[in-house]
Amino acid sequence: MSMILLHNPIASSRSLQRVHMFPGRHLGEEEFDREQAYADARLATVLQGKTAGIVHGLDLQLGPNGLAEPGFSVSAGLALAANGQALGLYYPLRAEWQDLIDAYLNRNQVVSAVGVYYLMLTRGDRQIDGPGVDACQRTELDPTRDTQRVLAGSLALQRINISDNAVNTWPRDRIENWVAADRVDAGFMAKLGHAVPLALLAVVTNEDASYRVAWLSQEAGRYEAVANSGYRVLLNQSGAAMRRVMQAAGLPANAGIPLPQFLHDNLHLDFFAGSRSVAVGLAAKPRDADTKSNLAAKSSGHRHGAGAGRSGDRAVERPYRPPGH
Repeated sequence: MSMILLHNPIASSRSLQRVHMFPGRHLGEEEFDREQAYADARLATVLQGKTAGIVHGLDLQLGPNGLAEPGFSVSAGLALAANGQALGLYYPLRAEWQDLIDAYLNRNQVVSAVGVYYLMLTRGDRQIDGPGVDACQRTELDPTRDTQRVLAGSLALQRINISDNAVNTWPRDRIENWVAADRVDAGFMAKLGHAVPLALLAVVTNEDASYRVAWLSQEAGRYEAVANSGYRVLLNQSGAAMRRVMQAAGLPANAGIPLPQFLHDNLHLDFFAGSRSVAVGLAAKPRDADTKSNLAAKSSGHRHGAGAGRSGDRAVERPYRPPGH
């Protein structure tokens, strides 16, 4: 008879032990915690080498009045945090701006909420009808059901180190541009823990000392789970800023202003990812042939920059300024 040699048993983590479910078995909080830990442990090795960011969905949806609405919603979707854990929403999540601002003030114990923030999607533990809730006030329709401890996605504000004075005096496009350029390598994602950014926004005060969201940009704060996502964010931000300026230049009120002068006064960009698509897009609708030829000629100077998805020695470049300025 041949001998079968077995290696010495290797101790494994309890999180890798799957719960054996069978009809009639009682499943309590501990069993569901073990099942969730098992799923996270199995997925950790699969997702650990993936790029952090949004995989799909998680788009912000504002009301018909835009930021004047008291709240907004985030669509269902999936994202991957830098720690290798997945997070997302199975259904749209509704939130109020004032609730997020109040939560930030209470969490950080600060006096003022004026500043620039990332709108973050985080994943954490929540208790539904915890032990401190009176039995007559439970939200669970079944009074015999146990208290639930669940993993839930939630929204929060994370402030960026930008002074209050800059928020009130700097143009929106310049703030977005500097933040995107400063984080073009997306290395800050590793410090976010179990969270991903969805958008960039600014909070200012009203005359009655209340707070409101002055502007919001998904282009400058939405990092997708793709290679060189920071360069893509910078490219998206600069492209969105240029589209806004070109649309404003076409308004009847600005018809008498020469396009080079209008761009000089309103295009507040100091950096953008080198890509011909940005310059060519800007040159698509000029108001005179000379400006068109100048912009088109300038676009050829970005062929060796870092376009979306590739790196280069000229990753971040200065934008075009009309001649004579």
